[in-house]
Amino acid sequence: MGSRPDLEVHRRRDDDGGSDVSSPLGTPSATGLAELAGTRRLLAEHLPAGAAVLDVGGTGVHASWLAGRGHPVTLVDSAPERVAAARDAGGAAAQAAGTRTLRFPDASFDVVLLLGPLHHVPSRADRLALLGEARRVLRPDGVLVAGFATGHGRTAAAVAGEVEDAGLRDVTVAGVGGRGSRALALVPPLDRPASGAGVLAGRATRHPGAPDPSGHLLAVSRR
Repeated sequence: MGSRPDLEVHRRRDDDGGSDVSSPLGTPSATGLAELAGTRRLLAEHLPAGAAVLDVGGTGVHASWLAGRGHPVTLVDSAPERVAAARDAGGAAAQAAGTRTLRFPDASFDVVLLLGPLHHVPSRADRLALLGEARRVLRPDGVLVAGFATGHGRTAAAVAGEVEDAGLRDVTVAGVGGRGSRALALVPPLDRPASGAGVLAGRATRHPGAPDPSGHLLAVSRR
């Protein structure tokens, strides 16, 4: 039996930090649009102009966009098919390599993105190790953006504490989908008003208390 298309789409979304805009039918989904808009807004706010970026894991959804904004981007992923997708997207130097131990010298990048890999790491100790490895390849005062899926009682405060425990500082956490973003998965893919409302909902993350109800949290920190 082949893989179910809906499960395959969700797997691709997780690999890129929950922001693939495709629905099971290949049309824009409200959830994907909201998360993509929220993630890109946050990256635009926090990444210095021309900063060298390492994108750990994914298919190039963010890497190609950042390259178009003038960032030198390197992408690594352990799955050859995702590396091929990133090369097809263009703009980034994509290479097949493990994401748990990064094959780069210390202090190699201005920015490291961990938008999807932490979703697949259930052990706190292993997440701290991955965050620590990202910190290692960051230059002093470099920016780390890490994605965390909500659920199982995980809160913005818990995410911030975990990132701090990995030796990073100035941690802020934002919910990129806005309040109630998980409910957008129930919206028909072609419901354009609902999709637009989902994008606008991302702006609610600026208000106190907004991150926790979001389906996807991003932690921004510095080395």
